[in-house]
Amino acid sequence: MAVTVAQVAHVNGGVWFGDFLGYKAQVVDVTFDASYDNANGEAVSAASVGFDTIVGAIVLVHPYDSANDLASVCVPVVNAAQTSVALRIFEADGSAAGQAPLDESANATDYSAYTARVVIIGA
Repeated sequence: MAVTVAQVAHVNGGVWFGDFLGYKAQVVDVTFDASYDNANGEAVSAASVGFDTIVGAIVLVHPYDSANDLASVCVPVVNAAQTSVALRIFEADGSAAGQAPLDESANATDYSAYTARVVIIGA
């Protein structure tokens, strides 16, 4: 399975795409798949956004569903080759007394109803 990446339309037409500190930047909606991989997160490839490399990403809206329920916190991690960014989902495990530390989501969790809005930065 793989994530679905969709360009975000600008209110005046076109898509959110531009320059960011000498790099290209594009706003995309990333819909997760039905089997989360907690060893690698959910990967967005540079090619899927029309880039050769990805140098970073900024999460604008953490994963939510159609009822606006939040899945949890999403952290972008660029791979060493800069060919993709893994979106890693962390959630409260609630195991510590009075605390809810964040742990990576369980392997094979179904997040297919959840979408995050992310700025992908690359070249």
